[in-house]
Amino acid sequence: MCIRTSRWPLELSTRSLTIEKMHVVIALTKCTSYEKRDRMLSLLGPVAHTTIANEPECFAYAWFKSDVENAVPDRYLRGLEVYKSEKALSQTHRSTPEYKAFRSAVVPEGITELPTDLRPLTPAGIGYLSLVDDETVQFGGATKDEVIIVVRRFCTADSARREEVKRDLMGAVEKLLAASTPGEGEQLRGVVKSFWCLEYAPDLQDGTVVTFERYMNRMGMERVAVLLRDDL
Repeated sequence: MCIRTSRWPLELSTRSLTIEKMHVVIALTKCTSYEKRDRMLSLLGPVAHTTIANEPECFAYAWFKSDVENAVPDRYLRGLEVYKSEKALSQTHRSTPEYKAFRSAVVPEGITELPTDLRPLTPAGIGYLSLVDDETVQFGGATKDEVIIVVRRFCTADSARREEVKRDLMGAVEKLLAASTPGEGEQLRGVVKSFWCLEYAPDLQDGTVVTFERYMNRMGMERVAVLLRDDL
C-alpha cells in the first residue's frame, strides 16, 4: 500500500533503535468519509506532538494517508508506532490526555468504518528503519520534500514459505546496500531511508511478513519494486 504523508506535521523519531524486543504497530484504518479521515488526522496531530516530546520509550510515531495515485481508496490511513515495550504503549501512551481525547471522539463521531488493525509486530532482524543514528524526521508542513511510504505484505501459507520470503528479503537488502556497486548503492541509500521487515508473534498465527519502506522519491520506490520483483 503506497501512502503519502499527511499535511499535518507528524514526526518519526528513531531514538535508540538497538532495543531487542520492540513493540511495533503498523496500523490500518478505514474512515467513513474523506471528512472523517481529515477529522481523525486532526485528532492525531496533538497525540503525535506529545508522544514525541514526552514519551522517550516511543521510538517512532507517524500516520499517513493514501497517495492520490494509489489504487487503495484514500479514506484509508496507515500508522507506524514503535515502542520499547507493550507497557510503553498500553500504559504510558494510552494514558495521555491527547490520546484519551482522540479515543473519546472516534466512536461517537463515527470516524472509522471498521476496527483499526492494531496487531503487534516484531522486527524480523532484516533491514533498517534508519541508517542514521538518533534520527528525527518530521513529515508534512515543515518540509516540501516528497516522502513516499510503502507497506508491503507478503502472505505465506506455512513456516517454510515464510522463511523463504525472509531469506529473499535479506538478499534484497544486501543488494540494496551492496558495497560491490558503490555508485548505485550510494544512490539508492540516499533515497531509500527505511526498509524494515517485521513479522507477527507466533500466537497470532499469521505468517505474513510486513515491510515498512520510506523513500525520498518515486525513482527509489520503483527501483526497489523491480529488485523485489526479481527476487520474490
